[in-house]
Amino acid sequence: MTLTELVPTPVFSFPFFRRYPFLFGLTIALTYSVFCILQEIILRSAVQHSLMHFLTGRFAKTRIIATTTLIAAATHLHMKSLVFPLLIIVPNIFWCLLYDKHRSLLCVSVSHILIGVWALFILGSPWQ
Repeated sequence: MTLTELVPTPVFSFPFFRRYPFLFGLTIALTYSVFCILQEIILRSAVQHSLMHFLTGRFAKTRIIATTTLIAAATHLHMKSLVFPLLIIVPNIFWCLLYDKHRSLLCVSVSHILIGVWALFILGSPWQ
């Protein structure tokens, strides 16, 4: 008995790379990675860090995370479905907390790239 008889469907199908030539798909994935870095520079450095200096008092951290998360979800409304911006909320909360703890764009950007490439290009998304 072979492995393909036990598991007839592959675990990873790479639908994006099946639809487009590999070099083109790799170029799109690298371009996406650059835009992830730009998104993090804008959202974390400009918005979240400014809110950290501006908002004070009780529940300031919660208000900062909520505001940043809603802005991030709003920037993803251009997709074909409302599900995608709602899915953005969960990782963005963790990225807000990660930036709040380390104050570094490196760890947040790497996490954004890894999760985004994994979800969009390796697992495939219905919005492609």
